[in-house]
Amino acid sequence: MSLILTLFLLTFSNIFSSNISEESMNINATVIKPLKVIHNGDINYGKVIQGSTHSTNGHIFIIYGEPGQNVDISLNDKNLNGFKKNISLFHEKSDSNILNVSLKNTNDDGKNTKLNEKGEYKYSFDTELTVPKNAPIGNYSGTLTMKVKFK
Repeated sequence: MSLILTLFLLTFSNIFSSNISEESMNINATVIKPLKVIHNGDINYGKVIQGSTHSTNGHIFIIYGEPGQNVDISLNDKNLNGFKKNISLFHEKSDSNILNVSLKNTNDDGKNTKLNEKGEYKYSFDTELTVPKNAPIGNYSGTLTMKVKFK
């Protein structure tokens, strides 16, 4: 009887152990360079006179990252292609007193914001500040912020 029971268990264990299915899934990743944005210096008009106009030249934002990657670029939270090219400078004591700085001679790449073969994208521009004759006296400040993310 023990021999029959042993044969029975061996037969059933072979039947159940042969009913195994297996599949492998490959998992891959490609590590790329992170994005980094730098600029070539802050813009400081210094002391300006009411009713005057002032210009600065040669400003650049440079984006570094993985060569050939497409990126979304925004200036002051507006898409680069939809940015109105004006920056507001607010009076130190009142946000209702504003001076406007215009970006001039900007490069226009349309929607082609792809990092080149060196992994760079350069956005260059000049500026112009027109101070109204009735601008309140005092300090004004503002920012131009470039944000970049992979598409």
